[in-house]
Amino acid sequence: MTVPREAYAAVDALLQAHAAGSTRFEQKLQILFGGGDAASSSLIQPAVESFKRTAKWFMKRAHDRGDIDSLMAEESELQSYFEAFERGLYPLAAEWSKGQDQLDAFLEEANRRTD
Repeated sequence: MTVPREAYAAVDALLQAHAAGSTRFEQKLQILFGGGDAASSSLIQPAVESFKRTAKWFMKRAHDRGDIDSLMAEESELQSYFEAFERGLYPLAAEWSKGQDQLDAFLEEANRRTD
């Protein structure tokens, strides 16, 4: 069977875009979990991999396929993955909160200077 060149090019472009998206997701997680510190990359890799596995588990179950919920995951499995997801969000929320605190401090200082 011969595949038309245009079809091959379209599929190849789609696969490359998908691979680039996975790479961007990995890079974003590295930045988020590492606080932008490239030196901590190897230290945070287990957390990044765990979060990726958890996110993948949820993505596989995100859309209704007509399955009975209890057949897709036992309650204990769902609870375990949800707890892992929350654990992954804590450091992200902490970094955001720290950034908000710094922003508040800058704004307070700026307001004092204009008073």
